[in-house]
Amino acid sequence: MRAKYQVRHAPPAVQVQSQTPYFSLLLHIAFIMVWVTGGYILDFSQAKAWAQRKYPEIQFFEDVFIPNEIHNYFKDNNMQPACIAVTWKGEDKTYFVTHGKVDGAATRRRYQEFSENARAQAIRKMLFDGLEDEFEFLKDIQFVTIPDPFNNGKPY
Repeated sequence: MRAKYQVRHAPPAVQVQSQTPYFSLLLHIAFIMVWVTGGYILDFSQAKAWAQRKYPEIQFFEDVFIPNEIHNYFKDNNMQPACIAVTWKGEDKTYFVTHGKVDGAATRRRYQEFSENARAQAIRKMLFDGLEDEFEFLKDIQFVTIPDPFNNGKPY
């Protein structure tokens, strides 16, 4: 007697082959490790005012794209640091990333703070030096540590 339903064997599992030698490392970083960053933070309006004075050739279209426009200008002119939009303490900010590391032990809530080291201070001087009298907010620009800066406003 033949069974009404035949059990078929599942096809063999598809093996994911890496396109680069770093593929497994990238997967590991993407799903397990946290990128912890340190840098300077400004409001969008502060970043726009500073950038229009320091780099008048940057074209700004909408406020939500201010960090992107600054980042693209830096990238096109081979400049440091990266400039990204982040959510910091519930507000959208412009973040100038001076350094970072991938930390396998870190989480968004538990991570080691960065200190404002000589490299960060050199980048601060390059970007903001000489404009403190014109822009009061640059005198007290905040150096912060942000874990997982691209997703820090979203819950896991």
